[in-house]
Amino acid sequence: MNLKKYMKSFKIRQKKLAEVLTLTQGAISHKILGKRQWTPKEALAIEKYTKGLVSRMDILYPNGK
Repeated sequence: MNLKKYMKSFKIRQKKLAEVLTLTQGAISHKILGKRQWTPKEALAIEKYTKGLVSRMDILYPNGK
């Protein structure tokens, strides 16, 4: 599952994700839109936060590369 779909399904706002990852809401927005890259550390934190529903590979390689 991709992060955007997860957030919509579980009604998670960018602000909440920003708090969890200790990033700004603007940084989250840019990363979700693909304007910035996720770091491996952030991808792992997302995987843990979503209990594996969004894998770090989904975050780091959204196009399956």
